[in-house]
Amino acid sequence: LRVTGVQTCALPISFTSFSATSSAVKVLSKSDTKTKKMMHAVRRERKILNEAGSEYVVKLFCSFSAAKHLYMVMEYMAHSLRSRSVVNRVDVVRVLSDVARALVRLHAAGHVHRDVKARNVLITRGYETAKLCDFGLATLLPDASEDSTKSLGGTHGTPPFMSPEMLR
Repeated sequence: LRVTGVQTCALPISFTSFSATSSAVKVLSKSDTKTKKMMHAVRRERKILNEAGSEYVVKLFCSFSAAKHLYMVMEYMAHSLRSRSVVNRVDVVRVLSDVARALVRLHAAGHVHRDVKARNVLITRGYETAKLCDFGLATLLPDASEDSTKSLGGTHGTPPFMSPEMLR
């Protein structure tokens, strides 16, 4: 395992490289996840990434646990839509189309992301594909007959990026 850089995407991620495949390793402190009662969210994120089956969702290769940390080894993505220089290099319509395809696949599987924002849209090295990441706030899609703000478990997400109905 060789560390080649550091990046953040909601939680600390350190990039590693092994074999011919570059991977991102999401490192979570066990004590933090227990203290913040996040263990359920970590399991849910792992389950969603395992089941996503979409080329527009970051791939999870494996996950494991050590004495003090949890690790999720995922597909490495060179860029984030959070960077203005990246936004200027991509076809924005294509990026939005890729994100929409990811959301359609997730919704079909019964999940809702709840935190779609530029930081959670990663772009491949050649700027050709966008992929959704960070499913820490994801949950099950509510039944159509339910009030979505109540059935989604209250208000979640990043306020500047939240829909008006979630802010009410």
